[in-house]
Amino acid sequence: AVSGETDCSMAIDYSGPEACKLYTFEAGKHLGKLLPFVGGFMLLLGLAMCFYGAKLLFQLFGTMIFMFVSAIVFMGIYNFFLPSDSSIYLVIFVAVVAAALGVAAAMFSYKFSKQWAVPLLAAWGGIALASVVIKLLKVNNATAGIAIAVALSLAFGYFATKLNKQVKIFATAFVGASIVMSGLSKLLGHDQHENDADMFEKLFIVGIFVVTIMGSIAQFIFFRDEGKDDDDFMATEDEGRTCGCF
Repeated sequence: AVSGETDCSMAIDYSGPEACKLYTFEAGKHLGKLLPFVGGFMLLLGLAMCFYGAKLLFQLFGTMIFMFVSAIVFMGIYNFFLPSDSSIYLVIFVAVVAAALGVAAAMFSYKFSKQWAVPLLAAWGGIALASVVIKLLKVNNATAGIAIAVALSLAFGYFATKLNKQVKIFATAFVGASIVMSGLSKLLGHDQHENDADMFEKLFIVGIFVVTIMGSIAQFIFFRDEGKDDDDFMATEDEGRTCGCF
């Protein structure tokens, strides 16, 4: 609708989800040829996390910090500072800088990993669940989507402090399943073909829950004898060395 007009200018107001701010990266536009390789990496990482994540907790924690910091830095620069017609070389440079900062953050975070690994990994699971909720509810407002992700990540992080072992298994299985399905979508080239978007989203969501159940069951079987006496990170350490006794 035209809201105002003068001899020199005209203002147009538009209502609808398309007018909302989007925080996106057009991967297909810039990195289409690399998507299969990215998808393969994500598939391997997701499978390891889904079916063996509780045993690789510290490594996954570092990976989570790397991915989170890199994504935040890259998406922030891409959405707010890069012009829409930026060259691929500038995009790659920003990606390299973001990755370097992610590596630095992952190395720095190791000293906090024993205390915060499980809650933060669970918070990541909350973010992964938020992406599913957003798809199911068809949330088009990016700010509302971020609010849902923050709320679920805080809730998952809180419950992680109460149910250590169960949360370790479920969170790693769920996050791993989400990464597996995202990797498959890139391997199949769905990011560049959106004609069947509705059907794919349904399969994507079903796939996440199916793979999560499979991964959770597998991990409960693999690690059923762990932590019977004490479910902490130092369970495999020598007791004398751990407490300083002789």
